Amino acid sequence: MPEPAKEEFEAALAFLRTIPEYQKLVEYGDNPKSNKLLTIRGASVLIGISPPFVEQYVTSGRFRGALEYPELGWRIPYSALIYFMADLRRQSQTG
Repeated sequence: MPEPAKEEFEAALAFLRTIPEYQKLVEYGDNPKSNKLLTIRGASVLIGISPPFVEQYVTSGRFRGALEYPELGWRIPYSALIYFMADLRRQSQTG
């Protein structure tokens, strides 16, 4: 899956900023000290989805740019969480 343009990321982030239940996710990204590569567990905590479901989404390619390191396990970019949650929210509103 190609990496989206910066404008697409900004639009997804702006959309999530308007939804109170995503404030924890948005605030995490606003903190300059936050690690922008997350483990499955870290991503799970931020988006409120259980680790087994996050792992299922990662292995099926739903998180853009996620990489599996042999000795570290999966690392998921913060931006992938933003895209995923914005897409999920939009789908739930349209269908």
